[in-house]
Amino acid sequence: MLVVDSIEPEKVRSLLNRELEYLEERHVQDTAFYYKGSEYAPAFGMIGTLIGLINLLANLEDTATLTKNMAVALVTTFYGVILANLIFKPIANK
Repeated sequence: MLVVDSIEPEKVRSLLNRELEYLEERHVQDTAFYYKGSEYAPAFGMIGTLIGLINLLANLEDTATLTKNMAVALVTTFYGVILANLIFKPIANK
């Protein structure tokens, strides 16, 4: 549009350079977000594991909740690893 409207080439160049700088800055911020997500996801998985194990040890006499709490402990670790390695890291590396 700018070139068709007979705007000076230097003005068009400066506008496009400014837009490119903005896009690069946004890309850096998005990449940093996903890298941080890949670092924090396993930690949140371990927090879930601790919660599951605490509940498991608090209710050792009840076998029905024993398996549920053990499942929570294992699944949260699994989710943390999956989120970090299969979602956040590949997106950050793109």
